[in-house]
Amino acid sequence: MKRDYKKHFIILLICALGMYVSGKNLITIESIRTLLDGLNAMTFFTCFFPFVINALILVRKSLRMLIKIATH
Repeated sequence: MKRDYKKHFIILLICALGMYVSGKNLITIESIRTLLDGLNAMTFFTCFFPFVINALILVRKSLRMLIKIATH
């Protein structure tokens, strides 16, 4: 079970880093004009959805663990 948390947390960190770098570049461009701009937008959204899913999984598992601790 602990390994599962580590796996989700590592994926969360990698996705956060990808979103940060590509999002920083997306803010500076006005519109998608080149292939590189398009790849940058694709990178952001490719990292965004796994980030949200893994964040929700970790929150759910953490809440379950806290509720389990609180009931005992």
